[in-house]
Amino acid sequence: MVRDHPLGLVISSKIDAAEEATSNEVPAKGPVPLASPPPLFFINDGDQPILRSHIAKANPHWEQLVSVEEFLVVFQGENNEVTLSWYPSKEEHHRAVPTWSYEIVQMRGTPVLQESPDWRYKQVSRAANTLERDRIPLASDGCARTVY
Repeated sequence: MVRDHPLGLVISSKIDAAEEATSNEVPAKGPVPLASPPPLFFINDGDQPILRSHIAKANPHWEQLVSVEEFLVVFQGENNEVTLSWYPSKEEHHRAVPTWSYEIVQMRGTPVLQESPDWRYKQVSRAANTLERDRIPLASDGCARTVY
């Protein structure tokens, strides 16, 4: 599902879950969770699944990601309302609860910052070629060489 719906919501907060669980103090103002929706690409590297993406330096979320031990990514697939008319019990006693059918994948991981311009160029090129695979393929130099 992640490959079919690569736009994931990356969520992070400056407090670690372990730190939060052991702390008896409730801060007056807690950290504000940040969320960004970049496309993420699932790679199965042996027994270690990897999500690769690019978040622009103009997005302040990248600074928080490099300072946390763990983040959450939520992918949403197909979804739709399950109509009450599908419930045979509705005809019998007119009691039915509306519901929703959906596909959701949650993945947790450790963020790794890649600062190499060559890595960024390859990642953005790979992303463009993957997302544009139904169109004319980009030339190997079809992406701008400077990626921020």
